[in-house]
Amino acid sequence: MLPTVIGIADFQDQFPSYAHSPTPVEVTEQRETIGIYLPLKPRPGTTVLEELARAGAQVRQMLAAAGTSEEEILAEVKRMRAAARSVRI
Repeated sequence: MLPTVIGIADFQDQFPSYAHSPTPVEVTEQRETIGIYLPLKPRPGTTVLEELARAGAQVRQMLAAAGTSEEEILAEVKRMRAAARSVRI
């Protein structure tokens, strides 16, 4: 399931509707992704940990649909951090 893409201001304004939706939401600011909201709806008889594991599986599916992986994202974050450190005085 691909997330709905929405700007941060609209996400804040419409949060109650997204909080009760089963659809993930990709939150952007100035067209850059700043986060993903993945609503957890605990089912009867499940624990929060089980629901988090289910959400993790959902994120992996979203990454695969986008043609990337956790490893690629981690490598990009490390590259960005290294670049930011080299710019600091």
